[in-house]
Amino acid sequence: MLGEALGDARERERALLADLAARPDLPIVLFGAGNLGRRTLSLVRAHGRAVAAFIDNDSNLWGGVIDDVPVLSPADASARFADDGLAVVTIWRAEGGHDFSVTREGLMRRGWRRVESFIPLFWGYGADALPYITIDLPTRVLEARDDVIAAAALWSDERSLREYVDQIRWRLTADFGALSPAEPDQYFADGVVRVGPDEVFVDCGAFTGDTLLDVAHRVGSWRAYHAFEPDPASFAALQAVVATLPGPLADRVHVHRAAASDRRGTALFNATGTAWASLSVAGAYEVDCVAIDDVLTESPPTFVKMDIEGAESAALAGSHRVIREGRPLLAVAAYHKQADLWELPRQIHDMMTDYRMFLRPHAGEGFETVLYAMPPERLVGA
Repeated sequence: MLGEALGDARERERALLADLAARPDLPIVLFGAGNLGRRTLSLVRAHGRAVAAFIDNDSNLWGGVIDDVPVLSPADASARFADDGLAVVTIWRAEGGHDFSVTREGLMRRGWRRVESFIPLFWGYGADALPYITIDLPTRVLEARDDVIAAAALWSDERSLREYVDQIRWRLTADFGALSPAEPDQYFADGVVRVGPDEVFVDCGAFTGDTLLDVAHRVGSWRAYHAFEPDPASFAALQAVVATLPGPLADRVHVHRAAASDRRGTALFNATGTAWASLSVAGAYEVDCVAIDDVLTESPPTFVKMDIEGAESAALAGSHRVIREGRPLLAVAAYHKQADLWELPRQIHDMMTDYRMFLRPHAGEGFETVLYAMPPERLVGA
């Protein structure tokens, strides 16, 4: 996979846009009128093309208009555009039956001859569209070839290596069929993670307390639980969840309205109140940032979870001391940036050379991919 010439990869990246340039009258229809659909619409317009229609499965939208584009049912759009149009699927997250393969097959059954995901279109738009979460140019994977290969040697079981290879293949080809089905128990993968009632948990990206409640259900107790959440709306919801816990548990929960990072300071934040809230130079809200090393000065953590929308590398750097002292189990999101997949395991390995690495997918289409890293004494069965 990594032997492809850069020139050939660049040609692949530009192929769909080149085809559109050669066919200026080709109707473009976007399947999915949500945030990604509207983002794609803006990009298409910025590059001098029109979008003929949105398709959406929500019947409440049919017959309406979004950003001056009509929203049609799959049946109506297919009757009008299937023969000579291009359907670009702008739904990305395998929830509710909307994964790409299901959507594509449904359109093909309705007579569509050309169905693409949004990814090749974004490749063609380059810096105007990318990076977009995990999505980035295939050439950037090829340019990091040595690092990608070095990280491949760090996985501790065949299952993780196979998942890693499949994820690299998807980054290179945008073939959703290369990805594995989602596995249950995010952050607590079966056969990998074992937790007990005396853990010191650190939850970076505590959101509305969903992981906190999961832990409470799994172990029923803890020595301490440190929850870090900078988004004001999510932090308020987190506090409300803590208030519902039994007194002995709630008393050992420490909530921190701050973002985990590599140093203490402030940063701009995109405060959306959703799971996608993140540090961003375009954010309108300023939040406090802390290094875990500066906050946890007494009991070192035994379990660290990080799901912080691309800030994982900085948070790991700010946790260097407590990781070395406490040797905690780490459960780190490895999908928010394209290179997280190979850069995060290498970063952890540089800190803790004896840690064992595992990779598991916990949602469809590349989302919720978790890197588990742990000392040998925390391995299940050790």
